Amino acid sequence: MLGNKTDCGGCYFQYSGPTGMPEIEQYEAIGPAVEAVAGSPQFRKAPVLRELLLYLWKHRAASVTEYSIGIDVLGRKPDFDPKVDSAVRVHMSRLRTRLKEYYETAGAGAAERLVLPPGEYRVKVQQAGMPVSRRRFGLAAALAAVGVLAVDNIRLRWSSARPGIDPFWSPMARPGKPVAILLPAPLFFRWEQQPFVVRDFRISRPEQLEQSPQLSALRNQFGNPEVSHLYTIASDSLAAGEIARYLEAHGVSAPITGTPAATINLLPSQDTILVVGPGSSGNLSDLMNRLTFQFRRTQSGVNSGLIDRAAGTDYPVTQHSTTRTTGHGLIARLPGKAPDTSVLIVASVHTPALARVLTEPAEIEPFRQFLAAHDAARYFEAVVRYEIDGGRVMDARTVAARPVEP
Repeated sequence: MLGNKTDCGGCYFQYSGPTGMPEIEQYEAIGPAVEAVAGSPQFRKAPVLRELLLYLWKHRAASVTEYSIGIDVLGRKPDFDPKVDSAVRVHMSRLRTRLKEYYETAGAGAAERLVLPPGEYRVKVQQAGMPVSRRRFGLAAALAAVGVLAVDNIRLRWSSARPGIDPFWSPMARPGKPVAILLPAPLFFRWEQQPFVVRDFRISRPEQLEQSPQLSALRNQFGNPEVSHLYTIASDSLAAGEIARYLEAHGVSAPITGTPAATINLLPSQDTILVVGPGSSGNLSDLMNRLTFQFRRTQSGVNSGLIDRAAGTDYPVTQHSTTRTTGHGLIARLPGKAPDTSVLIVASVHTPALARVLTEPAEIEPFRQFLAAHDAARYFEAVVRYEIDGGRVMDARTVAARPVEP
């Protein structure tokens, strides 16, 4: 039920379907039960509760906390303390009340209903008339290939761990030490009475809105917008899922967390993997500025290949046909926030190609050997050339690498 996308030079709109709900091309479709509730008058008049509902649906397979809701939905600062600030509990109570009111009125005839199990920050769908179950799901929902996967804290647990993880992962894959995988959730702007959301790739923080002529014009026309970090990019979610599956298959816990792009520099004090797609690397300036290989960005703010700042070598993205593209991505491992931890950056227009290099036995061994040949074992930066045809990764190989000083 996608509408018409309109390019506006660095930003884009996506018009909604009949319900008036914003729907973005490449973004995960919500289920009919959620769409009915979120598009109802009761929830369109309560944008915060609607956003909270969509957030819980998006993260229905994850362990959502008061803190994550406070930061991601209510816009609290990183020092938010749920023990002091009860805003999350208050909004959860209001959401339960609003759902009850909806199913007593407009949704009275619904065959499927959304329920919030007591004591949990979770939403589930059940048949009308069934009691609320307190039983948690043991396996996260599988990654879908359609749209952007709204993934936060996916746990792809296999029944038993397999030995033989590639030595490349030894600095990070350690028994009892989980690896955090972070996905930036880009900044979108929306207006309550308008059937679209807008993203400008050059804008990563709300206070930068005035730097975008297009966003400024919309604000002048419709008033101050709301901001949203509810979505992650499809290809990045797929790449993160592949890496998580590989690590967890070898006994390493690797939860995936969607995080607002503006706060991605607030890294956890543990081994961390950052999966970064188009238009998001600018939020990693503190890390990226340490590297010799830098992303070139178009005027619209989208990453378009790499450049070697030392040698001046260009590593472009080239569109050969409507289906075939060759490009270059960056894999870098840097010292982490805490002692004896690392940050692995996986950054590209097409991050699944880089995930293949890091997880496929036929790809990761030559990658590791290439790094060793360039004295770039533990901390390094590397350029990977890939070829995509019809959405499939046809080839991926390392073409340049350098060691990075700790």
